[in-house]
Amino acid sequence: MTTKEELKEELPEALQQTIADRLNKSLKYAGMSHNEMAEYLEIHRNTIGGYCTGKTQIRSVTLRVWAMRVGLPIEWLQHGTWPETEPEKEAKPAGRRPAPAKKVAARKKAVTRR
Repeated sequence: MTTKEELKEELPEALQQTIADRLNKSLKYAGMSHNEMAEYLEIHRNTIGGYCTGKTQIRSVTLRVWAMRVGLPIEWLQHGTWPETEPEKEAKPAGRRPAPAKKVAARKKAVTRR
């Protein structure tokens, strides 16, 4: 598994990489497969494959959620630059992120079936 320190050391090389290369590297860092990320983002696995090959352009909202899931700075995923402050040290907004509508609907169905 790749560590954050190893990613920082590879930064000059990362500047020559595409966003698709960095997306692949981020999945490796997080120990995730295309299928796992697709399930997390609630999109088809072929779409993840498109992002990771550069055939499909990733939307900024999706990239932000991707960065949060893999625990890497969005700046690194977007541009190959490492921010001066680590994401974990930045102030986080209060409260929880709302659950996706599909998951809320599934929970409601599960509760009503009991």
